[in-house]
Amino acid sequence: MNKYFSARIWDEDPPGKRRPNTDVKARTLASVKVSNARVIDAQHAKYRLANFGGTFALAESVTLPLPKDGWHAVEVYCLWYGRRLKTHGAKFKIDMSKAHVRENATCEVVFDIGR
Repeated sequence: MNKYFSARIWDEDPPGKRRPNTDVKARTLASVKVSNARVIDAQHAKYRLANFGGTFALAESVTLPLPKDGWHAVEVYCLWYGRRLKTHGAKFKIDMSKAHVRENATCEVVFDIGR
């Protein structure tokens, strides 16, 4: 996903002005439309102490099929406070018993989490 990899990198912020490492009050902020993408519909997801839900673009490194139950770390392309990780997507903990993977989907996906 080009939009993810063109976003500013987390480490580019000067010390003292970086986004928070964790935030229990963070929520989904922005979305972007994707076409012919692998996505996961996740009712329950966690990242950096935040709890939320939504549809997320799966990273290319994700191998299908994913587990059908339990909490599982899934790499997705989603920003945290407008910043991305340097070399890969964020790894969300997702409740797989309530998640559904779709291939070749055209839809809106959550693209940024913060406040």
